[in-house]
Amino acid sequence: MKTADLAANPRAAAVFHWPALLRQVTLHGPVTELPPDEARGLYAQRSPNLRAVAWVYEELGGRALTGPDEVRAAFDRQLRRDPAEPPPSWVAYALRPDRVEAWWLPADAGVATRVRFDRDGGEWARRYVLP
Repeated sequence: MKTADLAANPRAAAVFHWPALLRQVTLHGPVTELPPDEARGLYAQRSPNLRAVAWVYEELGGRALTGPDEVRAAFDRQLRRDPAEPPPSWVAYALRPDRVEAWWLPADAGVATRVRFDRDGGEWARRYVLP
């Protein structure tokens, strides 16, 4: 499970990809578990589909699945239910990046530009790297 992985190694990455703009940003850094009140607030802001997915994880646990039909049935059940409260296992994390990488391609599809920002303490250092 993702939460067990984060408990063992509290680092994560997030990727924001804009294919239409030929751009991408990747964030890397430590994560911290948010307090339960804050986690519940974030759950409430999620779309009904994402709330249903949270409950599907709870319902199916880590057991082996029989196939996509089982997942679809569980998803449909939870979507109709749309509970206001998160499942008991619901945990939210905050990512505090210590590295940010951005790359973009020029309009003529030439060589990509890639820049990396690394945080050392409170200061950010910028350097260009090969794509």
